[in-house]
Amino acid sequence: MPNKKNKVTNREASSLSQCASLCLNQIPICLTIGYHRARQSCDLYKDLLSASNFYNSLPYLDMKYYATANPCPGGFSYLAKHKSCLEIVNYGLLKIDSYTTAKSKCFERGAHLFYFDDEELKLDFFNFMLNKDRSFDQFFVGGDSKHDPRSGRYKWLDGRDVGNITWGSDEPQILKDCLTIKRDENAYYLTSVYCYEKHHYICEMKMGFTTEPTEIL
Repeated sequence: MPNKKNKVTNREASSLSQCASLCLNQIPICLTIGYHRARQSCDLYKDLLSASNFYNSLPYLDMKYYATANPCPGGFSYLAKHKSCLEIVNYGLLKIDSYTTAKSKCFERGAHLFYFDDEELKLDFFNFMLNKDRSFDQFFVGGDSKHDPRSGRYKWLDGRDVGNITWGSDEPQILKDCLTIKRDENAYYLTSVYCYEKHHYICEMKMGFTTEPTEIL
């Protein structure tokens, strides 16, 4: 059986699909499940296990083990607690685009421009960024005021208001319809920019949970 240190918790589940759903909604992250059908017992593990994790070990009491998620694609990192894959597009001076082009390129990757619509995600994301390379410190994020130009009312890509996110000094500025995050010393702030400006950007996709868990052993 897998190392107990990787185990997050044990739950009751009447079916394999319910066990997989429990994994999907688990915080901290859950990437593998062990399901005992007769006992309706569901073990949740934080690591994405494979058959090699069971070398010289027998399945435990008819427990079947399944991978419930795919790792992030190449080039993406993840915020484990939020099950979010992020691609920071900042490799070289040529990797800069307008807001519209950045949105399109994220979409081509099966992703969208990253946005943070709650305080916890914002703080976790800022801490994540502070540990990254400081070569480039300004990135487009998925928010704008194009729905109502000149209003100064910004919305995230899902239509929700940006709200009282941490703005930079003298921000936001009227007529600057698109949003970036910008680093200042040891913090990031939201800033408004013209949409035609060219900046690096951040794409996001949620981790690709499969509808049917893949049996490992």
